[in-house]
Amino acid sequence: MTFTASIVAATLGERPYKYFESVPSTMDAAREWLLEGALSGSMVIADQQTAGRGRMGRVWVAPDRCALAMSVVMRVKVHWLSQVAMLGGLVVADALVKIGVSDVRLKWPNDVLIGRRKVAGILAESEWDGSNLRGAILGIGVNFAGDFSTSELNAQAVSITSALGHEPDPAAFFAHLIAAYDARTSQLGTPALFETWRSKLWTIGQKVRVESSPPVDGIAEDVSPLGALMVRSVDGRLHTVMAADVKVWPVEGTT
Repeated sequence: MTFTASIVAATLGERPYKYFESVPSTMDAAREWLLEGALSGSMVIADQQTAGRGRMGRVWVAPDRCALAMSVVMRVKVHWLSQVAMLGGLVVADALVKIGVSDVRLKWPNDVLIGRRKVAGILAESEWDGSNLRGAILGIGVNFAGDFSTSELNAQAVSITSALGHEPDPAAFFAHLIAAYDARTSQLGTPALFETWRSKLWTIGQKVRVESSPPVDGIAEDVSPLGALMVRSVDGRLHTVMAADVKVWPVEGTT
């Protein structure tokens, strides 16, 4: 195991948390806890997920017991929701830089990359009671150890260990992650958090393909304060993309 109960306990102290060696989904566990009245900042951490998911209902794939899965219950204002996923990407990027990882990038809308390969994914979900917001859940999945070089995901995924050439101290990484979460949460709902996220988006300025129907090819010009990607297509039109797969050319994973 990588992220043990002792590491989590030593780092989180009095903060409300639930730790699982293995759980189907930290997002589902956090949602149940939210509905039971969990305080904002309560965390669900697992060393292994058996049914983890990513954006748009996809399966989160990671080698067994080589990843960190974490979901955070957040009591936020409605107009902050668009920044929850932004915050997650920045938190992971901050922690990676602290342990010496170079070439850390954010890819719109919810990926953290090392170079051109994904090391972490961010998922933000909200829970409503009619028109009343109950809360949000921030999910973070990080490929900490493991080797993708012999898998079909080699061109798209990487672990921190592979990027560094050695396995860093998981306790130190987790501590940096929590410190970054606390620091960034104080900026939630402010223009500063959006501008920092925007400044780290590698996607801006790149030639992209939006996998819509029909697909849109163009240049990613900017992002809106709500997190939408602004793509100028080859015919000169400006497209506002709220949710879609976006590929950066040349095809990701190639040189």
